[in-house]
Parts: sequence; structure tokens; C-alpha cells
Amino acid sequence: MEPLEEIQISRLLMQRETILVRIFEIEQELGTLTGAEALIPEPPPLPSLQKRKPKRAKRTAAKPSKGSSPGIRLPTPEPPEENAFRVRYLWQGLAQEEIHQDPRLLEQVLDSGLADLQILEIQIGRISPDGNFLESRKVTLPTTQP
Repeated sequence: MEPLEEIQISRLLMQRETILVRIFEIEQELGTLTGAEALIPEPPPLPSLQKRKPKRAKRTAAKPSKGSSPGIRLPTPEPPEENAFRVRYLWQGLAQEEIHQDPRLLEQVLDSGLADLQILEIQIGRISPDGNFLESRKVTLPTTQP
């Protein structure tokens, strides 16, 4: 899967989660107003809950192009103080911020050379129990970034 596709999938899954949370909140408000949850009809089955036959994907090993470098490698987080990366970037001119715990996805994105992507900052830190990101250090990227 291409890095751009992974970003799009991640963004769509986050949108889906936000919408499902809002639906839950609306149902709670309806239940409070009506005093009975029985008045709220059951939602239709979600397509994601339907059973499907798994597709067999053909896998081909990516061959490095001639003269390509091994790619950008992020520093390893030092547990337990560090367990996540926060990346701030511009995507098609819009400021974005994401938190990731797996450096491989970020490394793939950094290596992709996407024209519409500009990495502003990457930080290493940890996710606190209340869900906030606590920075411990910044990552210095090579100057080849746009």
C-alpha cells in the first residue's frame, strides 16, 4: 500500500470514529429527552460488520531504484518515557498534526517524496494516561525535505 493511501485510510477511519461518537451522543440526548430508549430504532447494520471473503493480494517485493538511499530512519523511542511520535505537517497547504506509535509509517511517508507534503516538525514523547502528547525531544530531519 502506498504511503498516500495509508494517510487517506487513516484520515477516513478517524472521521468515521468521530461520526460514530456523535451518533452515540445524539442517541443519548434522545433517550434523555424521551425518557425511553425503546423509541430509538435500531440502526441499520454497518457495512464494516458484514462478513466478507478475504481477498488474496498479490505481493511483489519493492525493488529499490538505482542510486536510492536506504531512506530516512527515525530515532527509536526510549521506553517508558517515550512511546509515540507527533508529526506536524502541511498537506496541500493545510496544517495537520498526527500522533503515531509506529515509526515505520512515518518513515515510509518521509521516503515517499510526496510533492504536496511538507513536514514541519517531528517530536518524540509519550502519550499520557489522559491522552495528551508530552514531548521529550525533537527529531532533526535531513535538509532534503521540501
